Amino acid sequence: MILDQINIQYYQIKAPLHGAAKTEPCLTVVLLKATESSDKDKELLSKMLGAVKRSMDDTTLITVSEEEQGQSIAGLFENHAIQQILVFGISPKDLGLNIKARLYQPQTMHDKQILFSHGLPAIIQKPEYKKPLWEALQQVFK
Repeated sequence: MILDQINIQYYQIKAPLHGAAKTEPCLTVVLLKATESSDKDKELLSKMLGAVKRSMDDTTLITVSEEEQGQSIAGLFENHAIQQILVFGISPKDLGLNIKARLYQPQTMHDKQILFSHGLPAIIQKPEYKKPLWEALQQVFK
């Protein structure tokens, strides 16, 4: 049998997300789409972090472009200083994670709390998303 005749699906393994492995020591990492990182979005993020007694100073912000979606964030799990990973508007698959995560349901992975949420613009536009997010943040930062 000739190999060219076999129908083989090839999967591209993408490189780790730029910045995920080189994260400076911090307590919290926030991942959001590059297109959703306006000043208004960052202001909301700053207020949310302040409400759980965190600041932007002890938080690393990683923006993920469309080209970077699908790249792994495994490097974040290797950084022992990180306690929480907050993900806004990005699916687990788009971060190279093979997990089923529900919005506003914190999960523990490698001794880190990870929380998936709607994107910051959606939270600004739909105030009904704020309550479940607030409840989830309280669980993550207890």
